[in-house]
Amino acid sequence: MSQTQSNSTNTHHVPDLGPVVFRCRRNIISFKGRAGGINIRWLAYYVFFPLVPLPYLALMVSFVPFHIFGYHMKDVPNPTFATFVTLFYFLFIWLIYIRPRSHYLVLHENGIHIHVAFNRLHACFDDIGHFFLGRSPSHFAKRFHKIFCIFDPHPQRAPKRFITGNALSVVMKDGTTHTFPGLFACFDIADLNQLLRQLTARNLLLESQYQH
Repeated sequence: MSQTQSNSTNTHHVPDLGPVVFRCRRNIISFKGRAGGINIRWLAYYVFFPLVPLPYLALMVSFVPFHIFGYHMKDVPNPTFATFVTLFYFLFIWLIYIRPRSHYLVLHENGIHIHVAFNRLHACFDDIGHFFLGRSPSHFAKRFHKIFCIFDPHPQRAPKRFITGNALSVVMKDGTTHTFPGLFACFDIADLNQLLRQLTARNLLLESQYQH
């Protein structure tokens, strides 16, 4: 497999995984719209959201710790409360705007390297059983599915209803499963489709399924 995306470097290596074959680009909202004007989504995401909803969210969350410890807001010094609001505001800025810049999804010749949110995976294909689109349901969902099957005339179709297609799960040969939610919101959709085709060519990508 020799196809390499133009924005990846052939000289970049990760130990044990071999050279980079394909690197997915992060999903970034462009400043310019298709018609050449300013993109409204860009203004909403980078201007309106940090100036209006995000300060309000930080303000509301700042009430929580004082409420838990039984403080009345009239008893809390204004500088202390302002410090909490500021800390939560910059925490949200870091989580929403800064941390996603470190996300990556890289296919190597002998493995895959993924970092999405707080989930990381650096694994060789020899250690991977298969990939599938979606995620394993929770224990509650599994129990609900057993009850649901009693009333469903097509119980074999029910499991997929508990699967979200916005995630990629990696099932290792040792039985552990690594799930990366929100994948299609983090990376360019065309690049993800190309990556899935690469995995399909290696017979590693399975159809979304219910994992018992």
